[in-house]
Amino acid sequence: MMNKTYLTLLCRVISIISVMLITACAVQEKEISPADVLFQQGYNALANKKYFTAAETFNLIEQNYPYSPFTPQAILLAAYAQYQRNDYKATFEKLDIYSKNYPASNKIPYVIYLYGLSYYEQISDISRDQGYTKDARDSFERLINEYPQSVYAQDARVKLLLINDSLAGKELAIGRYYQTRKLCSAAIRRFKFVIENYETTAHAPEALHRTVECYLTIALPDEAKTYAAILGHNYPGSYWYQQSYQLMQDYQ
Repeated sequence: MMNKTYLTLLCRVISIISVMLITACAVQEKEISPADVLFQQGYNALANKKYFTAAETFNLIEQNYPYSPFTPQAILLAAYAQYQRNDYKATFEKLDIYSKNYPASNKIPYVIYLYGLSYYEQISDISRDQGYTKDARDSFERLINEYPQSVYAQDARVKLLLINDSLAGKELAIGRYYQTRKLCSAAIRRFKFVIENYETTAHAPEALHRTVECYLTIALPDEAKTYAAILGHNYPGSYWYQQSYQLMQDYQ
């Protein structure tokens, strides 16, 4: 026969299991709010800058109502909410889902723009790797080329100018590094890259001047004269032309 202690223990175990089963059933039976209600809740959270709550609420729509008319917009708003949280990985995941499932959507320009913004926000100073800078440039260039009339294209153009300035600054910094170590051929390649690819940036005049300096360092005055003339033609009143002009005078 079973003793009283064993029976008491068995009864407690059964009781605990019963409570767990009842709780599980209650959770399972708990209804998810309709898609339109969830969408309004998510939108309200977004308006109140409760971005984590907004993202989680929009995710519920995607998970529970994949064919709802609210789902595409919910995915985009979840991406935006994550962007506001600086959670760029989650932002990219949502944008990837949207691009894959709705490639013909008229919201694709916004998707490309948000890709670009997410990369743009991660751009660091010019002394660091410029991977995000190039990714942002590629996104904004795609937006401008494929959707030039988009409401987002103008801002993309402005940011592209800043991006090109950052990339030019990086190339110029590397060129100066080579120059200080008397590696003039390597430096000239970097400076010419700036001149040829980022001629509209503020770094172009200095790149021309540094090229003049390098050619004089390796005793190629004719080449130096050519780049000094280009500098004088395009930036006649600039500080960098004055420096190159003085160098050429002193070299003679």
